[in-house]
Amino acid sequence: MNIDLTLLIQIIAFLAFLRFVQLKVWGPVSALLAKRAQNIADGLAAGERGTKQLALASRRAADILEEARTKAGELLSEAADRQHALIEQARQQALLEAQNILAEAQEQITQERVSVREDLRQEAGTMAMTIAQRILQQKLDENSDAKLLAHLVKEI
Repeated sequence: MNIDLTLLIQIIAFLAFLRFVQLKVWGPVSALLAKRAQNIADGLAAGERGTKQLALASRRAADILEEARTKAGELLSEAADRQHALIEQARQQALLEAQNILAEAQEQITQERVSVREDLRQEAGTMAMTIAQRILQQKLDENSDAKLLAHLVKEI
């Protein structure tokens, strides 16, 4: 056989093999490679979206934390203001109550003073009448009068 003919047959066989591969194998392998490339591209896009979403979520979380800190500060400030207001209100109420108690005590003291003075007046009147009655009932000498007066003064 001739080398040219062998080479020609090998070329034709190779071309037939190439055509067979192109028709039967190349299409599914290309589709598989295209599908795999698409899956890789989708995965990369999803990874990028995930990274962007993570950055957005981090920013949102930082904003929420800052807002929560601000609110907490406001609440603490309001609570402190409320505490001071309640303390001041309690102080004012206690002062008012102390003034009321003091006024009541002074009123009671005044009433007791008036009552004691009235009692003393009545007692003094009663004693004066008793002294007068005793003096009138018995008129003795000056020595007896002095003893009687000393005795009555001692009783008073």
